[in-house]
Amino acid sequence: MKKIGVTIILILLILTASASVLATHKLGLDREAVKDISKAKRATDKYQNVKNAIRDGYISTEFCVENPELGAMGIHYMNPMLMDNVINVKKPEALLYLPTKRGLKLVGVEYFIPSSETNVTPMLFGKNFDGPMPGHSPEMPEHYDFHAWIWKHNPSGIFSQFNPAINCQNN
Repeated sequence: MKKIGVTIILILLILTASASVLATHKLGLDREAVKDISKAKRATDKYQNVKNAIRDGYISTEFCVENPELGAMGIHYMNPMLMDNVINVKKPEALLYLPTKRGLKLVGVEYFIPSSETNVTPMLFGKNFDGPMPGHSPEMPEHYDFHAWIWKHNPSGIFSQFNPAINCQNN
């Protein structure tokens, strides 16, 4: 009986290690980046329910960002308390939601840092942020940002700004 238990544990360890290697290879990321993606998913899982995001200080921009040629980003829920010079994989500055017939669905996260807060291009998951870029509205500063599609597959890549697999209409 002990042998069967040990065998099962060994099989589970091998499968877990294989899944990690496969994810690393498939995404073209090193192991640390894959671990950080897992940390981001665990930290943001509670935001599957948008009420939790609102309770934690995220505020809706109230419009769904979409580009007919590139796809969509969704509705941004920004947390003003996180808009500083600190990038924390577990605390994204924005959550990306897709409007659906059943309500809002969490599809990704966005990290954001005003360009005035850094002298170097920020990095996360072993990749450079996009930018610096002008603000998307008059009150938004020039900034760097970084999208991570950790809750919805993006055929353009996990870190692309837009996701061609989603749109803002009737999902």
